[in-house]
Amino acid sequence: MKLYNLAVIIPAYNERKSVADVINAVPSKISGIREKFIVVIDDGSTDNTRTILPKSIYLIKHIKNRGLGRSFDEGLKLALELNADIIVNIDADGQFNPRQIEKLIKPILDGQADIVLGSRFIKISSYKTNFIKKYGNKLLARLVSISTGQRLYDVTCGFRAYSKEAALNLNIYDKFSYTLESLIDLSHKDFKIQEVAVEIKERRYGKSKITESIIHYIVKSIAILIRNLRDQRPFYFFVLPGIITLILSLAGFIFLLIRFIKFNVVSPYRAVLTFSISFFAISIFLFSFGLLFAHLNKIKKNEKDLLYYLKRNGKK
Repeated sequence: MKLYNLAVIIPAYNERKSVADVINAVPSKISGIREKFIVVIDDGSTDNTRTILPKSIYLIKHIKNRGLGRSFDEGLKLALELNADIIVNIDADGQFNPRQIEKLIKPILDGQADIVLGSRFIKISSYKTNFIKKYGNKLLARLVSISTGQRLYDVTCGFRAYSKEAALNLNIYDKFSYTLESLIDLSHKDFKIQEVAVEIKERRYGKSKITESIIHYIVKSIAILIRNLRDQRPFYFFVLPGIITLILSLAGFIFLLIRFIKFNVVSPYRAVLTFSISFFAISIFLFSFGLLFAHLNKIKKNEKDLLYYLKRNGKK
């Protein structure tokens, strides 16, 4: 049986009361794993989180808080430098059970998936959440499912696993979070995503930094989805609306032309002319932006290919 190296990355921001328990609960032996590394990213904690961490872990320290997206990205890069074949991310708040890592990575070991999401919602669970958070998660899951072309149920869970190849191809640009962006990015590169049901407990200490304001979190997440749609699918974002506005403008022009031919006057529909000219101008702008972003997307793809090559060959 082939054995693999595993890196467990744990972003932590003021999680002094729980992060050590999470580290200690990571199993010493995991089926299919030869060597295990634990990477903690202390994202500018003010509660002296780093002082209680065991010396056996790899530690990335931020002087100030840089955001979950940046922390995850740096942890991912260090995991690749350590030659990890599989990378698991788990939150430092103690809500997820590290002993389920073996279950989480099994689809990757079996060659069935490249990304495995721990899911709180694909089976009946005792996990309780408030109304806004519950339906906010459902909304985001539906939007990401549309973008990825695969039905997903829990797209914001911080307990997930990546194959080495998926990690090498992953590029995170948003400092706020990585959960949605990573799924959209990798799905568009044809990596296989799978969900497995995981246990979750209520937080014993503190509260979520990401979801302190759930409305802000949902709005920010939707903004990330819109930006990714703009970058990944410029045709749907710009050209399709451009076609619609062009059709509306032409319909207005045709209507006025017929009226002018029949009655030699366009009154009392001069406003239609204004709207038609406006829609025509908007369609030109949309077509122009569509071409621009399609070109930028090609440049971005070349940039991602270069980053993949550099990461693959261990260059910073």
